[in-house]
Amino acid sequence: MTETIATFASVFALVNLSERQRDALAAVKPELAAEFVRLIYREVKNNPHSTTLLIALLRRAEESGLPLSEWISDSIVVYQWLSRRGQTASLTDTVEYISCAFEGSALQMGHSLEWYLECHGFANAKDKAESSE
Repeated sequence: MTETIATFASVFALVNLSERQRDALAAVKPELAAEFVRLIYREVKNNPHSTTLLIALLRRAEESGLPLSEWISDSIVVYQWLSRRGQTASLTDTVEYISCAFEGSALQMGHSLEWYLECHGFANAKDKAESSE
């Protein structure tokens, strides 16, 4: 088991993933996987639906044609942006936001994920105090 797979396995049940999905996870750099897991830990730890969340992310990456590592990097960007504002969001909402940003960026050159966050904010963000209740 690689370091990256072990990191993901610490919070997700990987047994039902396809070989292709496991390969996509294994291709993520260990430090990227560790940061991602650290940021989503509270949401996915002991969550019976955590693997469903991971599979949704894997499918989005596959459908987009972009590597999973890019989706994970962008998720980290979103979570860090939210954290600087004392906010958080669900993994589902984060993946949806990134998907919309990718789509919009394809239509309008120069509109990065950061541009969308700064110009439009994140409507589904929650205050950290609110999410820990």
